[in-house]
Amino acid sequence: MNVIAMMFEEQSNQFVSRCPLCNAGYRMGDAYTLESSEDASMIYIECARCKSSIVAIVAMSGVGIVSFGMVTDMTREDVERLRATSSMNSNELLEMIQLLQRKDRSVVRELTHVREREDRA
Repeated sequence: MNVIAMMFEEQSNQFVSRCPLCNAGYRMGDAYTLESSEDASMIYIECARCKSSIVAIVAMSGVGIVSFGMVTDMTREDVERLRATSSMNSNELLEMIQLLQRKDRSVVRELTHVREREDRA
């Protein structure tokens, strides 16, 4: 049985089996596997009741199923897009910090220009 199926078994009371905002129980169909290995899965779940979302890691350990979830405002498409992009290096991070510290409209122009360059590539 895979990790996701085990998480949704009736006797399971793992953190990720209920919505942390409205407490509605998740259904198996609410979970979308983003990445999976033999003993762990990264999943995206949208609550059918309140439409909030979490990204969670569900893994098998020596003591059973362990889960760690994070509430997010990202859609499944946002998560997929973010996972597909390359990581930011330290120079790009410093450049972003400097842009944000300027606190003027040029930040929007700079970010838009960067996006336009990426779209052309």
